[in-house]
Amino acid sequence: MALRELSRYFYRTNSEYRNNIDFLAHLPLYDTVVIPNFEEGKGSKTQITKAFYNACDFIDKLDVPNTFANITAEWIKNGIYYGILRMDGSKPVIQDLPIEFCRSRFKDFNNLNMIEFNIMYFESIHDKEL
Repeated sequence: MALRELSRYFYRTNSEYRNNIDFLAHLPLYDTVVIPNFEEGKGSKTQITKAFYNACDFIDKLDVPNTFANITAEWIKNGIYYGILRMDGSKPVIQDLPIEFCRSRFKDFNNLNMIEFNIMYFESIHDKEL
């Protein structure tokens, strides 16, 4: 916890530290490849083509290079990143979750980490409009 606060402080106040984190975050190109999954007898050519174009549209709307560069910068700065993919109308958005109220101890059936979210977060908001 103290290291995370120290890293955030240096990111705000030290330009060399911030530049190094931003450099490392933007170093990968985050190129994306969409490969259609052809299986004999599973869907027609038009269904596969439509699914392929929907996947390409999803990737385009997600803005993968910028989104993942920002996520990587947060991950390097804080040592961890929690986010959730949700749809905002027709646009996919990865919403940052507060790391003080999240943890990951368990895995699901696909061996992916499950996020536990402490709902005490909502009691920490004192603004009634929120």
